[in-house]
Amino acid sequence: MSRRVATSKAKSPKLLPVVKPKAAARRTDARPVRRRDAAATRQRILDAALKEFADKGLDAARIEDIADKAGANRRMAYYYFGSKEGLYLAALETSYFHLVEVEEAIDVEAMDPIDAIEAMVAAKFEHYVKYPHYVEFVKMENLYQARHLKTSRRIAELRAPLISVIKRVLQRGEALGVLRKGQREKWLPVVQKYGVAQ
Repeated sequence: MSRRVATSKAKSPKLLPVVKPKAAARRTDARPVRRRDAAATRQRILDAALKEFADKGLDAARIEDIADKAGANRRMAYYYFGSKEGLYLAALETSYFHLVEVEEAIDVEAMDPIDAIEAMVAAKFEHYVKYPHYVEFVKMENLYQARHLKTSRRIAELRAPLISVIKRVLQRGEALGVLRKGQREKWLPVVQKYGVAQ
């Protein structure tokens, strides 16, 4: 009699269905995604640098502090301006550019020469009050013997038209007889002293 070995069929393990994780419900209270705006970031860094350099000077100001005040990362300051000196030069140029905008707004050609000179000098003093950082930059550049000003092509480009305007006003004053002839060379440094044309 042969014996049969009963083989039981082993049940294969029951596979559990694959459950996909439920998609996370969208949060309605989440902050909107902030898009990067390179120009705005660069401007915030520059604005913070104007204040920081004016308050502390080039040597004591720190890129980390400027970036922090701008709500940016210090690498972005280096990306946009190259170095601390590059950022300082950009801030210096910006402070001068603000004054040039004020001076260009004065229609000196339509004014009597004396009134034009008074308007230009008054505008400069008003600018000094409105933008005290400008005065700080002028003081720093005096200490540095205009080291940074001399490297700026932008400031040189801004100065040339202003000097030309001042000369024309003074020439007109001489032609009309309200300024003595030969006094232009004495007046020019006086008018220049208070602004960009230094």
